[in-house]
Amino acid sequence: MSNELKNINVSSIKPHPQNDKIYDTKGKTFREGIESLKLSISKMGLLEPLVVNKKNVLLSGHRRFLSIKELGIKKCEVRVVDVENELYVLIHSNRQRVKSDDEIAREIKIIGEELLKERKLGRPSKDGKTKPKGPIRKQIAETLGVSEGKIQYIKRKEIELQEIKMHDKKVYEDVKDKPYKHIKDAHNKVMGNINMVKVWKGAGTKVKKDLSRDWDLFVKKHKLKGSDGLKQIYALLMKQYPYTLKTELEKYLK
Repeated sequence: MSNELKNINVSSIKPHPQNDKIYDTKGKTFREGIESLKLSISKMGLLEPLVVNKKNVLLSGHRRFLSIKELGIKKCEVRVVDVENELYVLIHSNRQRVKSDDEIAREIKIIGEELLKERKLGRPSKDGKTKPKGPIRKQIAETLGVSEGKIQYIKRKEIELQEIKMHDKKVYEDVKDKPYKHIKDAHNKVMGNINMVKVWKGAGTKVKKDLSRDWDLFVKKHKLKGSDGLKQIYALLMKQYPYTLKTELEKYLK
């Protein structure tokens, strides 16, 4: 990663288009943070330069950038960098930020997609050191600066919310912003109303005792044999349990 320091016009800097999609930039907590930063910058100046790419697109320092803009500062010091993957820099620079579960969930999704892309292309980092190694969950955890348990918890919460939304939008609207205990209870109740599931307990889901017999009859009735039958079954399962099935399959790819 090459870089250089220089002073540029604040008006020439552009926020990264992904920043507002990942992080809350309108809530009360965000605004309080901006006011605190403005006070600090007014007293001590900009202690750390903003980080931009060669086109002056901001990669690190979005809150500081907004603060100096609101303070009316015309010029500031920036570090111009040339990096392989700008999303890594954007997300990595927010490791110390206090984030909501929703923000972390969006980070997990983006970093996970980037890692899978690189795995598919077989493309390691140029210096072999800038990106973490190991299973994808471990790499995501190291990139975000959180535990693997935290990632598992957030992914499970996201899956359960999406499954609630798929089956009962009214319940979803009621619990989506509540603590996880309420989401878990709602998920158990919603999934308990579905014929195939009695009590939802993640990988240990209990199914009705007569399901095996019903399944055999279903397969025979619809002549679901060979790869064509498997494709039809898979399509039905994806329609009914898109998030749960995708998560379970991903475990075998790690």
